[in-house]
Parts: sequence; structure tokens; C-alpha cells
Amino acid sequence: MAKADAFIQIAIDTEEALLGSLLYDWPDSHWEEQELLNLRPQHFLRESNGWIFKATLNLRERGESCDFLNVARELQIKDPKAYQAIGGHAYFRMLAEVMRDHAMSFLHIRDWARNIRANYAIRSGKPIIEKGRKQSSSTDGGVEI
Repeated sequence: MAKADAFIQIAIDTEEALLGSLLYDWPDSHWEEQELLNLRPQHFLRESNGWIFKATLNLRERGESCDFLNVARELQIKDPKAYQAIGGHAYFRMLAEVMRDHAMSFLHIRDWARNIRANYAIRSGKPIIEKGRKQSSSTDGGVEI
């Protein structure tokens, strides 16, 4: 496997782990974590994973639970073509199966969110600014992680 292919596969695996954990066992009270608050749908390499994350954000804004069924239903109602494009119920089932095999997955969600943002910065050619390091300009386009 070429380095680029390996990077892509790791990035997608990270996205799926984060989404599966969010939908499976991430407590609603922990959504105040900075890593999740800074994550946006466009940060996801796989566009369909960004759609799922956006559906999760929409539910959160309305104060609704972000479990597999609600997020799948949200996507199916709001954007049926996107729901079909990701593989529908089968893709959500795969995310659930991945998470069942990873006990205590929520312990890693902050790292996964940070990695997704870092991967986005790398793909975008933006500098990654380490947390706690002074930024010389607020308009330099860097991604603070």
C-alpha cells in the first residue's frame, strides 16, 4: 500500500471511529469538549462522513439525542440522496459494529477529533499551530489544534 493510500485509509478509519463513538456511546454532556466544538463537516476527508456529522450537529442544535437511529432518520429526511449515497442503513450498521468491538471508545474521541482536524489542515496545505503556541497573525489560515 502506498503512503498516500495508507494516509487516506487511516484518515477514514479515524472518521468512522469518531462517528461510531459519537452515535454509540458518547455522553451528551461531553459535547462541550473543545475538540468537538471546533470540528466541522468540511474537516472530514470522506464527504459522506461530513454529512453524518452535520446531521449530528443539527440534532444537537434542536436538543435531540444523537444516536444511530436519530442521525440516520435526520439524514434520510433532510437529504435522502445523501443517505442513499453513503449506503443508507448498512453504513450506520457498519459504524455500530465497529464500535461494539472497541470497548471504551469514547476515551479516544478527543484524539480522533484532533486528528481529523490535523488531517484537514495537511490536505488543505494550512499550517498546523500547536495549542498554546502564539499565533503571529490571526489571518494566516492556520488550524489550531
